[in-house]
Amino acid sequence: MPLAAEAPDVFAFVEKSCVACHNAKVKSGDVDLKALETAKTFEENRETWEKLVEKLKTGKMPPPGSPQPPAAVTTAVTGWLQSEFARQDRMVKPDAGHVSAAARLRLKPRPASLGDLKARLKVTRSAKYPG
Repeated sequence: MPLAAEAPDVFAFVEKSCVACHNAKVKSGDVDLKALETAKTFEENRETWEKLVEKLKTGKMPPPGSPQPPAAVTTAVTGWLQSEFARQDRMVKPDAGHVSAAARLRLKPRPASLGDLKARLKVTRSAKYPG
């Protein structure tokens, strides 16, 4: 597999293979890819770029009858975009949420051990369930 494309290579690919149909005038599919050539586009317009990856991987874009880019270039571009999405996902800090003091006070304490749980449930041993 070729080396992953860099962001400028992605923009060059889009310029050559996509912008003829996806620009401010034509805007096929209500998408202007030329307007997305910004520094933070992969973060701010991720949904559009994910759709582009899907269309490229399934062969829906460029449409049949249009000049097709080399498969190696398409693979490099889609691979770079997917690795960029994975990088963004790794950068997201999990949010455990906030529990207010009032909500904590309403919570019932959990049993500290299995023994405590059995005591609360008043479990008795029977002939059916030896233990």
